[in-house]
Amino acid sequence: MSAAAAAFLTVVRRVSLFSDPSTARIQLAIDHDSMELSAHSEEYGDAREEIPVTSSDAITLAFNAGYLTDALSSMDSEHVRVEMKDPLAAAVLRPTDRGDTTHLIMPMRLG
Repeated sequence: MSAAAAAFLTVVRRVSLFSDPSTARIQLAIDHDSMELSAHSEEYGDAREEIPVTSSDAITLAFNAGYLTDALSSMDSEHVRVEMKDPLAAAVLRPTDRGDTTHLIMPMRLG
């Protein structure tokens, strides 16, 4: 999957405000041309936002918003590439225009 790095980071930060403080979990539902980011907590309610992406597969997975924010914040690139196999395998984040930065993030269980 490939996405605009600044838009991805902005939406992660905004949606994470509604995540459960104990887990900071946000869910990513990726389709071929869009990604919906969502979070839920009993205290704060629900948040959902969608951004355009390019993806060859559809997949739904969840991440700790803090880890995702840290990885995206450290990349000085216009676009970011996210490589993932399945909802329980590690995801690799890389800038599309440089090969000197790689982040590995473990997803959280859905449910």
